[in-house]
Amino acid sequence: METLEFEVRGDIGIVTLSRPKALNALNRELVAELESLLREQWDTGLRALILRGSGDKAFAAGADITQMADYTAVEAESFARQGQRS
Repeated sequence: METLEFEVRGDIGIVTLSRPKALNALNRELVAELESLLREQWDTGLRALILRGSGDKAFAAGADITQMADYTAVEAESFARQGQRS
């Protein structure tokens, strides 16, 4: 994974958003990786999942508007729906 870090401690999974230079802003790659990770871990016996952000300034700045600036209306809606599924 390029934008996430994942570790398991006992029956707890820890997911770290790893885009500190962008304040962990959610881009298409991060959302896709998160969706894939959640599917992979769904029936593994984890009892809890902790979601945290890397760096000291922010958990997540929200959507990555630098990436979204070039989206068409259809692409923006698709990205929003993908984020909501995850």
